[in-house]
Formats: sequence, C-alpha cells, structure tokens
Amino acid sequence: MSSIVRVLEGRVADFFAEKELNQTPCLAAAFSGGPDSTALLHLLSSISKKSKYSVNLESLFAVYVNHNLRSRSELRQELDIVQKTASLMGVKLQILSLPPGEIELIGKARGRGIEEAAREARYRIIHSWMQREQVHVLVTAHTLDDQIETMIMRFFQGSGMEGMRGIPEKKEYVFRPLLGTTKAEILEYLYDVGIHYSIDSTNQENRFLRNRIRNIIPEIEKVFPGLYGSLLSFREKAELLSEHIDSKNRHDYLSSMLVKDFDIVSFSLEDFLKLDRYERMCLLYEAWGLLRGNSQPVPYAVIRPLFTLTPKAQKRILEYDGTSMYTDGNRFFWTDHVVHSRKNKYLKVANEKEVSLVSDYYLYIRETFLPEEGEILLDPSKLSLPLVVRSALPGDYIYLTEGVKQLNKLFKDWKIFSDNRWIVPVIEDREGILAVMGEEFGGSNRIAKKMKNEFTSGKKRMALKVKYSGSCSGYAK
Repeated sequence: MSSIVRVLEGRVADFFAEKELNQTPCLAAAFSGGPDSTALLHLLSSISKKSKYSVNLESLFAVYVNHNLRSRSELRQELDIVQKTASLMGVKLQILSLPPGEIELIGKARGRGIEEAAREARYRIIHSWMQREQVHVLVTAHTLDDQIETMIMRFFQGSGMEGMRGIPEKKEYVFRPLLGTTKAEILEYLYDVGIHYSIDSTNQENRFLRNRIRNIIPEIEKVFPGLYGSLLSFREKAELLSEHIDSKNRHDYLSSMLVKDFDIVSFSLEDFLKLDRYERMCLLYEAWGLLRGNSQPVPYAVIRPLFTLTPKAQKRILEYDGTSMYTDGNRFFWTDHVVHSRKNKYLKVANEKEVSLVSDYYLYIRETFLPEEGEILLDPSKLSLPLVVRSALPGDYIYLTEGVKQLNKLFKDWKIFSDNRWIVPVIEDREGILAVMGEEFGGSNRIAKKMKNEFTSGKKRMALKVKYSGSCSGYAK
C-alpha cells in the first residue's frame, strides 16, 4: 500500500470516527464520476472492507445527478463510467435526473447563474430522494482546492467574517471528509489505485465563475506562493472570531430584540442606538433572515446606510426587493409587501381560514381527513411557512410530476387572456410555488410534485379551495 493510500484512508476514517458516522444506518455519497467523487467513493469502499474502520458498505449509496446540461453523447459516456465504477466498487448506484431546461429556467427566474442554479437543483433532488428512502447523511467530495476557490470568490464578493469561514465540514445532513485534501493528492491516489474517472467538459468553460477563479489561482500563487496556507490561517481566525462572538450569546441577544408579526419585523430604535456598528449590522442581517430566510442574503450596501438610524429618521427610509423599511419615531419596521402597490397585483399571507382575493373571490383553508371536490391538499409537515397567496409574476414556474412548467405556459394552455392572469391564485411557501389554483378561472388546479406524495393514514391535511361569492357564476363564465 502506497503512502498516499494510507494517508487518505486514515484521513477519511478519522473523519468518520470524529463525526460519529461509523454506525450510520444509511449513507449516501454524491457521485459525479469526476476525480474527487470517484476518489471518495473508492476510499469509502476500501475502508469498509477493513473491520477496524467500521464503515458498512451495505448501507452506502452512490447518488448521481444528471443535470441535462451537456450533449447526450457526453452524458452517455459519463453514465457508462459511473455505472462501471460503482459496480466495480460494489456500491449501490442511484441515478437521479433533472428535466432538460430546468436549471436554465431556475437561473433565469431567480436571476442566478447556471452554476448556482445547478447546485440548488442538485441538492434539492438529492434531499428529496434521501427523505423518501430515509437516508440521513450525505457525504460530498469537496476538497481543499474547492475551499480556497470559495474563499477567494467570497472575498471579492464582499463577504463578512461569517462567509470567510468558507465551506463547513458539516452542515445539517451534509458531511465533507476531504476538505483537508488537495486536488493533487486526489489525483495521486487515483493513479496509485488505478481507477479511471470522467472529465466534465463544462469544468473548462470560463462562463462559470468557479472555473475562472480556478484558472487564475496559479497566477496568484506566483506572486503569493503561500496562498493556501495564508487563506487557511485567515479562515481559522475568522472561525475563532465567530466562535468568540457566539460565546457572548450575541445571536440570542440580538434575536430577542426582534419582533415578527407575520410579514413585518421590527425593533426598538432606542435599543438599536445602544449597539455598536458591528452589532447593528448583525441585527439587520438577523432581521432580513427572519423576514425572508437566508437563501438569498441582503447586500451589505443595502443595510449600511441604516447603521446611522435615529429616532428622527424620516418615516419611509427605502425599499428593496419587494420590502419596505420605515420608522414611526420609536421603532424601525421592515416589511414584505402584503399588497403590491402596482395595479392588478396582490400578495397576502394565508394565515386565516378565509382570505379575500379579488372581485368576490376567496381562498378557503381548512384542516381535514377527507377532501371535497375542487380542493387541493397540502401536507403541513412539508410546509416552510408563511403560506402566501399571490398573483403570478414573470418567470414563475412550478415543479410538476411531468417536469418543470412555466406558469405563463399553463395560462396560455388554459386560454386565459394575459390581462386576466394576475387573478389566478398562486400558492407558495418559502421554498417555492406549491400550487396554481386555476379551476375557478377556466383552467385546473395544479399542485407541485413534492406535495403529491402519499400522506400518512389518519393524518390531517390542509385543504385549499377558491370560491366565487358574487352574484354571477364566476370568472370562467
């Protein structure tokens, strides 16, 4: 056994022992067929055969995601390598596929690049599969090179100390045992064990930010030969500072200052003025996270002018991304728009049994074991509240059983005139659109794929139905 094999096997085995993953009932490894994930899968397969490491190969799945971003011939070649490699290692292979065009649609709808949209879609489809199969742990093959690239990107994107902590070894159900391993070590290991791997052609395309960063790092290293060591030292200092701040219960203290009332987050201006500038920044980030979640951070440039708030601040301060900030002299308020200011748009939080929409239309919500005709059913345990009912917006899409579908295409199929499409209710939570309630408007009710799974027997469900309460027989007529 070569030294690199002993080093990496010991490194992964020590990681599993430290994170107490040795006895995990069921484990999934993200597997693309590329060098990093191939090395990780081979390492897991190898150490599982050595009793002292206590990693059970029978509980291991390799999970491959087809993003449908490359040519069919290249995907067929990659899939062939993936299947042969998993078979050679004696690992069960699970293949998941995203519908063609879905990633481009996500990127366009959310104003994100293909790379970020692919990552979001990949984790979503893997997590959905894990929930169905009751797999609780996912290991990925992120390396030290990935860590350095991430830190460089975040630095130039203006990240704070939290962001400069880089990629964590563990986050929720995801574990990364190779974060201390370089790409050079990975390639040396694969050469020594004689394992082939595939090369994704998109890894060479400069349209992806990470690829551009990867390509300039060698030039930076010519000027700063100790780049890796310096960045890792900086990362450790950032982590120590974050831990120190957390030890002072800053998070709990700041969170206690915030009051959330449905779509409004507020805090006392008097208490705000007692904070230093760093604490004010953290409080505003906390407020945004409470209002919108942390999936899309608010830019620093937006909150920076708020550091100097005073009780004499003007009533309306500014608007950002569908939210408004204002004061009443004693408190600062940050609110999502419950009702859009533009004509022919509405957005309301569905927190009552009866929600008024437009023109005598109402959304009725109830808990039930048995649905009535025209109702859609949501599983409350799968909701990420608040539940919102709103008009459709440009770029909206829904994940259906048959694939992703743009709402405008649905409305067109239903022959609903473009001027009237804003009336059709769209139901969403913080994770995306759950349903389109088109039945009362000449279309049909469509519900997202994730809400169509079998419900537990005897479990109450949330039933939603749109009804017209006016004097005529409804929109469709």
